[in-house]
Amino acid sequence: MKSEYVKLSSDEKFFGTKNLLQSQESMINLLKHFDKYGELRKDEMNLRVSLKSKIGEAMNIVDNLIRSLPKARMEDNEPDEFEILDREKREKKETHERELEDIRQKLASLG
Repeated sequence: MKSEYVKLSSDEKFFGTKNLLQSQESMINLLKHFDKYGELRKDEMNLRVSLKSKIGEAMNIVDNLIRSLPKARMEDNEPDEFEILDREKREKKETHERELEDIRQKLASLG
């Protein structure tokens, strides 16, 4: 195969060289960022493993503490807050139902 040459002006040569060097610079920066990303991911994984083990240790300590505390019997004579709210909601709903029934009866007697 025969080689062919094309004559370039000095401006074209300068432009091509400049673009080639900029592309090389971009590729090197990309590789640097990719390496840094890999390091950060590795650090993240190590931190996650460490966090998971520390959470496990903390849970074991809490479980041991719960087991070692004495069990107390409490007689609950007073209703708790949730029972009071639930009772109030039921009473309110029943009141609304009674009012609706009264209105329906009045409507039935009118019509």
